[in-house]
Amino acid sequence: MDELDGIFSNLKNDRGAEPTETPTTELDLLLKKLEGFKVIEELDVIKDKEIVENTAPIDKDIRDVQIKSDKELKQTVCFRCQKPIIGQPFSILGKDWHETCFCCYTCKSQLNSKNFFDYGGLPYCRSDYNALVFFKCAYCGELIENMCVHALGRVWHPDHFFCSQCGRVFKDENYREVDGKAYCEEDYFRMFAPKCKGCGLPVMDQLISAMDCDWHEDCFRCATCNQLFEEGLFYEHAEKPYCYEHFCEVRGMVCEYCGKPISDDYITVSNKRRFHRDHFLCNFCHKRLDKVASKERESKFYCLQCHVRLFE
Repeated sequence: MDELDGIFSNLKNDRGAEPTETPTTELDLLLKKLEGFKVIEELDVIKDKEIVENTAPIDKDIRDVQIKSDKELKQTVCFRCQKPIIGQPFSILGKDWHETCFCCYTCKSQLNSKNFFDYGGLPYCRSDYNALVFFKCAYCGELIENMCVHALGRVWHPDHFFCSQCGRVFKDENYREVDGKAYCEEDYFRMFAPKCKGCGLPVMDQLISAMDCDWHEDCFRCATCNQLFEEGLFYEHAEKPYCYEHFCEVRGMVCEYCGKPISDDYITVSNKRRFHRDHFLCNFCHKRLDKVASKERESKFYCLQCHVRLFE
């Protein structure tokens, strides 16, 4: 506007002077000056509009960032206590915490970014982490951080897995379990192994179970002749095993004539005397006797004819 006032002032001064130009010329001169003013004013308006249009998106971005930042701060809660975190969160293990809430999940001792151990995405102190990761010895109860022995359904320090009787540490040798305890084979057989009915010593290898007892294979023999039983066939009498011959002998099941065992075809006469049927003969003529048609004299048997001839 100051520039416009200046133009009109100059115009008045020009009118007071001697006219050197015609009115038409003066009007053209004024329009020319005003035309320059309009261009300048329009240019300033365009520039102001560009500034407003260019700055508007920047202000909008600032507002959006501010709103987004406020929203994020409102949503940041502590992983441990689930309460909002005011200020800078303590971010570790992919979670946000209050610094005072970042503590061992077992003993609750305070931790920091340098003295914690990660187990399952949760922080632990060293001792509780070890308790989760390492085994405890079944003998001493201490943590096993190196080599261990798995036996009896438990875990042991190698030097703590030993015979419950003699204390010898098991290395590459076998052990035997009784009532949840480990024993070396020597102590096991001495204390718990079945005893042989024949010799009374522990049965450590193959055994034979017979007559409700255990036997060494070499000890299971006939109680009379001491012979091994063929095909495992034996006969029991008075809690002892016998071969068939001596079983019949101890049971009185032998032929009085030949002394051999009697099976099924035999004759029993007075006082339970037994004969093979073919061995029940007349003592004089040696003919085969019939139990009914025979006579006994002085523990000897005769046919009726010989008995009449000799004694009647």
